[in-house]
Amino acid sequence: MKAIKSNMKAIKSNMKAVKTNMKAMIYNMKAMKEDYNMSIKLYVEFVGSEEAQIKIKTVGQRFMKPVNGNLTLPCRALYLDDSVVTWSKDGLVISADGFKVRQDDRIDVVYMPGIGVDLQLTGLTRGDTGSNVRLECHAGGQPTPRVYWNRQHNQPMNWKGSTTRIEGDILELLNISREMHGEYTCNADNGVSLQPAWQSININVLYSPEVSAERSWIHAGVGEDITFICIVYSNPPAKVSWYKQTMKLLDGEKIRVKTVGDTYRFLLSSVEEKDYGEYMCKAGNMLEEDVTQIFTLTGKPAYPLIVGDREGLERYSYDLKWEVLSSYLISSHELVYWEADKVQSSTPVPPKSAHYRRVFAALSEGGYTYNMKGLQNNTFYDVIVRSQNKYGWSPYSTVFTFRTAEIDKTPLEVRIPAETSRPIYEGQAIAPEPVTSEAVRILFTSIISPVLISIISCF
Repeated sequence: MKAIKSNMKAIKSNMKAVKTNMKAMIYNMKAMKEDYNMSIKLYVEFVGSEEAQIKIKTVGQRFMKPVNGNLTLPCRALYLDDSVVTWSKDGLVISADGFKVRQDDRIDVVYMPGIGVDLQLTGLTRGDTGSNVRLECHAGGQPTPRVYWNRQHNQPMNWKGSTTRIEGDILELLNISREMHGEYTCNADNGVSLQPAWQSININVLYSPEVSAERSWIHAGVGEDITFICIVYSNPPAKVSWYKQTMKLLDGEKIRVKTVGDTYRFLLSSVEEKDYGEYMCKAGNMLEEDVTQIFTLTGKPAYPLIVGDREGLERYSYDLKWEVLSSYLISSHELVYWEADKVQSSTPVPPKSAHYRRVFAALSEGGYTYNMKGLQNNTFYDVIVRSQNKYGWSPYSTVFTFRTAEIDKTPLEVRIPAETSRPIYEGQAIAPEPVTSEAVRILFTSIISPVLISIISCF
């Protein structure tokens, strides 16, 4: 430990001497537009000294390696003399010349006196999610310019809600995710020029494939054509393959695979019963090899969709309406409903107190309708429904919430008799005549007996 402390003191002493004698060399990324006395600079600092003439020969590089792979990071320099070469990550020193400061078995330091230091990394792992990025922008001008940041095409700064602009020299991207990928622009405006000066920088976020389906449960009748749609977000781009169980599927007489941007389509023509089953969309890149989305092709009905008003018209009943896609005759339906929680949001899992009803609803032009009776007035209910055909049951629908009425709102029907037309006699309309007392005859039916009584009113 004493030897290590002694070495560390020597290193610190050398580093102070290096800092004293070395001057920061600034690489200026010139503004794409300068007006009057205003300019804008994004900068990166390199360590060097005009007197010592130290030069770093190694240029910046981008490395792409698979997880658990190995990587060698080179650093070559000229005219090092007694200067110390250090490696660091996120502001923490990893090594100084041949001395490894960070005790990590996956890191090896290859020290070449007077030439440089290589850093060897083994067993690479993915970085922790939620990394942070800090961007600085420095602008000068007279009067002092106002500096602000925005994204390409005025996309919102997702981590700041819907705002599209952030004021200040510094932009911090916290808990970075794929939505933050893209171009960021620093703008400086002091009101002198017609347009602000600006400079852009691109943030390239690497992430594992994220795979989702437009629909994962797909109903199709025999002889129909269907399409599976798989959405894949990935950087670097993913390789996407389609499988039925363990068998890889390729373009053929019945199969077509198409790709447009992040959308991958699998087209299957003339479905047969043997085609029913599970299909998989698999995506992989250098960060993760196998991310899978499962599709189910079936003859069972599709997911039912509950439609209609969420405010009922009656106090103790509710007309439930739903639609369901099926190429085959629907034999029955099952309703599951329960009183909704007044505090928490609806849950897709029915509680133990839920009511189950097997119903045979009538099919109408707008779908299926069933009148749910025995409900409480002015009460919220959650309901789900599933349907059955000869291949089996569909999945349950998503939860639908409705409320019964506090008072009945069903409108009363008022029937207006149709307008009477003039009688026609031998092609000629009979002329109207005034009503006389002799022509009036009142007919009514007794509610006591079925005797028909005729009264002739005479005056």
